[in-house]
Amino acid sequence: MNEDYASLEACQRLADAGIILETKNVWFYGTDEQWHLAERWLVGMTAEQSPAPSMLEAWRELPEGLTLYSLFDGAEHFFWYNWQWANGKVFSDTNPIDALIDLLIWLTEVGGKQYGIPSKTATEIDLEDAYEALEDD
Repeated sequence: MNEDYASLEACQRLADAGIILETKNVWFYGTDEQWHLAERWLVGMTAEQSPAPSMLEAWRELPEGLTLYSLFDGAEHFFWYNWQWANGKVFSDTNPIDALIDLLIWLTEVGGKQYGIPSKTATEIDLEDAYEALEDD
């Protein structure tokens, strides 16, 4: 496993969620009918490919104001967040970037809408409505 970049499965989850990141590396489907990790410029535009974010590339997509906590227990990496008064879910994976990607997907699809957490990849969120909803809870 390459822990410097997201796994192919995590990258496919990003694509399924409609999140496309600009990355230096991609997973590409080679002529040997296998997926490979390589720098984007080496692959060109002819092969089927999926962006493969590094930790930094995934991290910079997280919203500002998000306090992110992490823990490595020797086998899995765990990420969880705290955003103002919304305590969050825990995301874990043996690849820390995959866990971070699961958090990014959740923030974009669920957490941002539920708690009003602004996401760089989410559609417009009316923060005033989100704050009112949290105060009503």
